[in-house]
Amino acid sequence: MQSLTTEAIILAQWPAREKDRWVRFVSPHLGLTEGRVISGLLTKSKLAPHLLTYSLARLTIISGRTSRRIIGARVLPYKFKREHLAIYALWCLVLERLSPRQPRDEKLFEILRDLYKELEDDEINAKNVALNGLAQLFVYFGYLPVENASIKNTDLTWAEDNLFAIIERPLPAWEYFKKSVGFFN
Repeated sequence: MQSLTTEAIILAQWPAREKDRWVRFVSPHLGLTEGRVISGLLTKSKLAPHLLTYSLARLTIISGRTSRRIIGARVLPYKFKREHLAIYALWCLVLERLSPRQPRDEKLFEILRDLYKELEDDEINAKNVALNGLAQLFVYFGYLPVENASIKNTDLTWAEDNLFAIIERPLPAWEYFKKSVGFFN
């Protein structure tokens, strides 16, 4: 079996059996996919601290006939700010719901990685970056025309109307985003 080492953004994870863990991630080489971490739920697992949800990581993956297995992981350095957790959660959830499972999607990973890097800047307006990130994802998936790629108006009702028109069901991450600290000061 050959292994592949790639950058990835962890979107979600959940337990499998007694001690394993499934991880859903997006990477430039594999697109949106899932991988299994053997013994990933054990407290002595060496991979568990590097597989944090919404983090940017370098994963080493072995592909089998029916599934992928994550055999190595390291968190990549970037400024993860706790106050932006709602934004990361919203982007990842929208990406997860809108993206079809496809074998390779470098552009999608680049969009999300660039949005993560925009939030590292201390001088930015996080609400504007969050809404522009939503608009970029909607444009990428073809739900908005390209001329609407940047939201000049930071009105949350516009974003909420478009979000629910596209996804058609409520998102707890959106409510968390709206109520998060620092957005309505």
